[in-house]
Amino acid sequence: MPKRLLACAIVALSLAGCATGNPLGSALPSATGKRVATDWSGLLGKGVSSGLVAVDAAFVPGRALIRTADAEIARAAAGSVFGTITDAIPELGVSIVTLPKGLTVEAGVAALARVPGVEYAEPDYLAQSLAVPNDTYYGDQWGLPNVSAEAAWDVVTGNSAIKVGMVDSGIENKSGELAPGKQAACKNFSGTGKATDCNDAIGHGSHTGGIVAATTNNRKGMAGINWVSKLVVARVFGRSLTAPYSTVAAGIVWAKDSGAQVINMSLGGPVPDNTLYSAISGAAAAGVVLVASAGNDGLNTDNYPAKYVECIAVAATDETNGKAYFSNFGSEWVDVAAPGNNIWSMWTNGFMYRNSGTSMAAPFVSGLASLLYG
Repeated sequence: MPKRLLACAIVALSLAGCATGNPLGSALPSATGKRVATDWSGLLGKGVSSGLVAVDAAFVPGRALIRTADAEIARAAAGSVFGTITDAIPELGVSIVTLPKGLTVEAGVAALARVPGVEYAEPDYLAQSLAVPNDTYYGDQWGLPNVSAEAAWDVVTGNSAIKVGMVDSGIENKSGELAPGKQAACKNFSGTGKATDCNDAIGHGSHTGGIVAATTNNRKGMAGINWVSKLVVARVFGRSLTAPYSTVAAGIVWAKDSGAQVINMSLGGPVPDNTLYSAISGAAAAGVVLVASAGNDGLNTDNYPAKYVECIAVAATDETNGKAYFSNFGSEWVDVAAPGNNIWSMWTNGFMYRNSGTSMAAPFVSGLASLLYG
């Protein structure tokens, strides 16, 4: 289903209004001027030219990404700058090069791009996370009535055969709302813990996962939009709220290959990137519905992967149905808006927590998209 038609179908199911033009071009008020700054503190790399546009964005120090036709060319390219191949995303033909000490990322990328057989070379940029059933806390979940979830549930409450990919920080497994029975598959890409450890250490993934699919109508906890769907959990954030684009891309590829019909990405960065786009375009070509947060700068400023045409870009609204002060906006690329201010959902260790951000808005759309599957 084309992205625009799917966005309109979601709106028709639960949100309000969707014309052929972009719903955020004029329907929402302009930014208030209050800005939530992106926190790149502690990250060393900044300011690399990406394609034709100079950008100011964080990346992993001492690392570059290259795409080649085979591993031998990649090894030769890495060797030409005295670097080593330390990891790869074979499905995308991408190799991760650790650069030698003393070679800057800027210089390393430029040198690798000149090697014959290298399709592209780029920094490994960082993405940042952006947060009537009988359930105990349903009355605190203002976003569900605001999207007319009860009316949607009169038609469908979900299907356990539907899988929603969560490319995030994992999910908590102690409350029962997101217990292991909710997981159709799990893989840890963060480098923190074992490959099978998808237990959320920071709360973000539990919060977004709870909005999509917390166990519902069980007389406790909260209500998820899709009562019975399963989650395909790709843990890309470890103990911080930043992750390399290469890690995010690997999580997207795996979620697609694990059968996710919808993939939620409550994360983003300011820079377009070949490796990330390869993962996005591959998932879209496979028929996966891709949902991403528009960003929390309070500006009409780009955020990726949301800006890619293959993704449904989601802005955030507040309790008055106005644009949340922190939400990015833009009639040319933002597709739909959903509740994202003071949203009640799961957290770590079985606790619940209110959080705000376009990170919280995106899973409303992912949950509604999963309901469209029946």
